[in-house]
Amino acid sequence: MNIGLQVASVNATVTVEANAQIIDQNAISNSVTLNSNSVENLPIRGRNFQEFALLAPNVMQEQDRFGMVVNGQRSSNSNVSLDGTDFNDSLQGGQRGNNDGAAYWFPQSAVREFQFVRTGASAEVGRTNAGFLNVVTKSGTNTYHGEAFYQNRNGSLTSPDAFNNPSTNNSQHQFGGSIGGPILKDKLFFFASVEKNKVQIPYMVKFTPQVASIVIPQSILEQQGDFYNTNNPLVSFGRADYILNSKNTLNLQYTYSVLNGGNFKGPSSQTTSASSNNKYLDRSSQGIKAAVTTVFASTLLNEMRGQFAYDNRNEDSVVQMPQIDITGFGTLGGNSDGHIFYYAKRYEILDNVSWNRGAHTLKFGVDLNWNPQQQARETNGGGDYSFNSIGDYLAGKINQYQQAIAANGGQGVYRGMQQDHAAFIQDTIQLRRDFTLTMGLRWEGEIEPQPKRPNPRFPVLTGQIPNDLTMWQPRLGFAYNVAGNTKSVIRASAGLFDARTPAYLLQRVFTDNGIDTTIIDTSVDPNAFNYLHFPNALTSVPAGVSQPINSVYALDPAFKNPRSGQVAVSFEQQLDQQTTATISFVRNSTWGLQRRIDTNLYPPTIDAAGNAVYPVGPKSTAGVLRPDPTVGQINVNQSTAHSDYNSLSISVQRRMSRRLQFQAHYTYSTTRDDDSNERDFNRQTAFDTYNLSLDATYSKQDIRHNGNLNAVYSLPWGVTATGIFMARTGQPWKAVVGSDTQNDSNTVNDLPVFNGHVIPRNSFRLPGFLDFDARLLKSIKLPKLGERARLNLSAEAYNITRSTNKNLSSNGESKSGKALANGALNPFTGWPFATNSFSIPTNAPATDRFGGPRQVQLGARFVF
Repeated sequence: MNIGLQVASVNATVTVEANAQIIDQNAISNSVTLNSNSVENLPIRGRNFQEFALLAPNVMQEQDRFGMVVNGQRSSNSNVSLDGTDFNDSLQGGQRGNNDGAAYWFPQSAVREFQFVRTGASAEVGRTNAGFLNVVTKSGTNTYHGEAFYQNRNGSLTSPDAFNNPSTNNSQHQFGGSIGGPILKDKLFFFASVEKNKVQIPYMVKFTPQVASIVIPQSILEQQGDFYNTNNPLVSFGRADYILNSKNTLNLQYTYSVLNGGNFKGPSSQTTSASSNNKYLDRSSQGIKAAVTTVFASTLLNEMRGQFAYDNRNEDSVVQMPQIDITGFGTLGGNSDGHIFYYAKRYEILDNVSWNRGAHTLKFGVDLNWNPQQQARETNGGGDYSFNSIGDYLAGKINQYQQAIAANGGQGVYRGMQQDHAAFIQDTIQLRRDFTLTMGLRWEGEIEPQPKRPNPRFPVLTGQIPNDLTMWQPRLGFAYNVAGNTKSVIRASAGLFDARTPAYLLQRVFTDNGIDTTIIDTSVDPNAFNYLHFPNALTSVPAGVSQPINSVYALDPAFKNPRSGQVAVSFEQQLDQQTTATISFVRNSTWGLQRRIDTNLYPPTIDAAGNAVYPVGPKSTAGVLRPDPTVGQINVNQSTAHSDYNSLSISVQRRMSRRLQFQAHYTYSTTRDDDSNERDFNRQTAFDTYNLSLDATYSKQDIRHNGNLNAVYSLPWGVTATGIFMARTGQPWKAVVGSDTQNDSNTVNDLPVFNGHVIPRNSFRLPGFLDFDARLLKSIKLPKLGERARLNLSAEAYNITRSTNKNLSSNGESKSGKALANGALNPFTGWPFATNSFSIPTNAPATDRFGGPRQVQLGARFVF
């Protein structure tokens, strides 16, 4: 029989509405998250994930380096995490590869999302007094998915640089891909990614122009011109996720990176240093991580992670000869650093326990780090000739020669192990449905390596490096849902945050203690002139040349890590179902910042112009009268510098809806400090070592107005348009003479005199910064290759407005030279100083950075 069955009636109807909450009413921290849609589609020049942090408020990039400046803090004091494990450089500070210019150190195709916590971090987060960036990687699923891509930029698609120098040498090829999927369905998954970058970044060598009466030899003029630096990183990542049983999951990860770079020193598009002064770089890194997540009960979870990683870097001068510095002209010869290497390892074990009980969510854990390190770096290890002018150079009139020469067979080599250990406890209490309170306490301890050969004359300063085992960091915060409807939330947090001390600040206590390295300096003993054979370096200490006036580098016995007191208050309001607006105030006051001062000086005399001039001594002490005449500078690293940061920021964020998502941020801020050094290995910048308050002013990182916008817009016909817009006001810069006018054997702290008065530190400001990048993508479906298969063709344009974005050196300084006689004005600058480039911005971002020359990049990506 054929029987037809029909529906008699409908017994139930289910209606689904997309009204998911977009405000986390329980979160205490202020954070910015970039999802996979942003990571895959926003135009980023270098595929370096750290650059995404610049799309948050309260963040900027250093003037001429690549570190993140968060809440006005030094970039070496930030913290980067990869899937919850440490991804920082223990030697240099900041992210691995932080100082390597255009090099990226992790494949962007492996990144799922970024979370950048700028304020209110819980007690689980430490080793930073600035911001915290956590990168979450992709994993495999039950279906195979992946991509393969190729991107190209070349000279014909690149505009002249900020100084109208041609960019014909520009070339970049980026290619790679990823794949993920199941090994055992529902059980074991894998994901792998690999990327390669072959790039030539153009830069122009132009020496400072001279008056017509000075004839420059052709052999020198030929060293000007269009050059390029190269870097060819290969980066890869792999992970496996194994569901062992219903309670345990295992995660394994592997990272590998290698890089070879030529002419790698400095990312600026123009320089006054000959290409012979540049460097070669070889670098390699590997890391292995394992993690086990165990569910003991529905309310009890344990996460254990461990990693081993190493990061090795070698640098060599392009030409093996001394450096030749010519004031007011440029730099010739080789590089004074000579051979440098950095070798760092990391062994890390973490364990966190999460326990939910009633209104409490309790989390506690430990983080143990062992960091063996080796570093060879010696200032002027290759030798350095200096001349007061190009005229003196042509006449063979050497002003000064300096060189560090090995003593006792251990010149410039530091070996040691830092230990960073931490423990924390955090309780999140749901006091009411509309009020969440967090209380936490974190302890950190940094155990330092100890010198094995202290100077017996200075046993306290050179015989020990103080540990910091008292970094107790209480944290407190709350989130209040104002109307009880999750649309209006007030967040407030306060706490103490301690940063780590990178090991590069420790090295000179080991290697420059007054006995293991001998400094030859003609300003100390002019007899050394008699043994020089320009342009060669010395091979040993000449007989009869005075040696006891060595400088000593030391660490203050009271040295502590930087500590910040941070207070943040914010109000977040939901504007519609997909959009929120946040207004927030942040204050970050930091004590214990590192500075280096010469303690072997008598109090200076303040002259009529306000200049601090130290007492004159006999020629045998380089003209400096010192309390201890048997030694030169006693350069002591102290934790006595201070900074204050205050900001008001407004953010509007929209998650993807009706084809559009965007984030817009504006920050008004002030940053003041009394020392702005960043990774200073050999500089003593204090104007008056007996009155450090004279250096208190706006920091070189001070930016009054800072705004950025990023957006992804999905148009019809498979077209996606994305863009990044950044704008900020100029940073302060400092005028320096460039020679020793204070009589302290130091040339980096001397301030010029104008109209009868010393020009205070950071009295001037650079031009502002503007960058607009855009990307247009067309997605073509390939149904014959699979339901998800498609070909994405893209065209990107960087710095569309071709803003110049000029700046000064990484130290934020411009050299004035000596004052001209009779009030004459320099025709090149309009200032009464000898240097022809004083106050004129001499650097600009190269093609690997935000704000570099205008470029077009074409690309193709196959996704399946």
